[in-house]
Amino acid sequence: KMYDGMLADARSFGDTVTSDQLRAGEQVAVMDRLVSLETYPLLCQAAKAAGFVIDSARLTGLSYCATLQRQANDEQHNAARLRSELAGKKQRREILELEAEERRLKIEQDAELEQRQAEIRAKLEEESHELKEAALERKLALNKREIEAKREAMKGEDAATIQFLTALNNMGVDMTAFMCTAGGMKVASSVLSQAASLQKGKRKEEHTIKGEINVPKIKTKDNSVDIAWSST
Repeated sequence: KMYDGMLADARSFGDTVTSDQLRAGEQVAVMDRLVSLETYPLLCQAAKAAGFVIDSARLTGLSYCATLQRQANDEQHNAARLRSELAGKKQRREILELEAEERRLKIEQDAELEQRQAEIRAKLEEESHELKEAALERKLALNKREIEAKREAMKGEDAATIQFLTALNNMGVDMTAFMCTAGGMKVASSVLSQAASLQKGKRKEEHTIKGEINVPKIKTKDNSVDIAWSST
């Protein structure tokens, strides 16, 4: 009768416990009920009828039936697989985030590098332009000085030539005849050859004559004019 009472109490207890409770981590609560004498009323009644008093109950082990064990194993396997998938997805997401961050940084670095290169090119072009302008200005200044020097030299040559011819004209020499004679051309050739403006056919209308022409001797012989002169 005590055994039958214990089996009846076990069936009654089993009817109050579901497999979901065991799989949901409520095993401790179930085990606490298994060691309580209130769970075994028929057993205690049969023992009392037989002259025994049951003071306490002790749980020595807990095992699942084959069906429940299979369900528990499947759930553990599925839970492990789910955790693995979640971990893999998390890892892949982290990798994708790292790759996206690397691409973003690379784009920023490329843009910054391109901007720096553009600034360097612009600066080099500006410096090159400034150097070209400076070289052109130096060349123009040099050409200007050369032109001014040539102009001053031509002025001196023209002044000497005009001074010589003016002196002859003031002396009453027929300049047309003088320039056409061999002797006149011989005397004036050295002066005229230095007058670049006269050689090019240029004429000057106004001149200031400085210095004096001393003509010590003028001789006319056979339509030739011999002139000895010096300038001071």
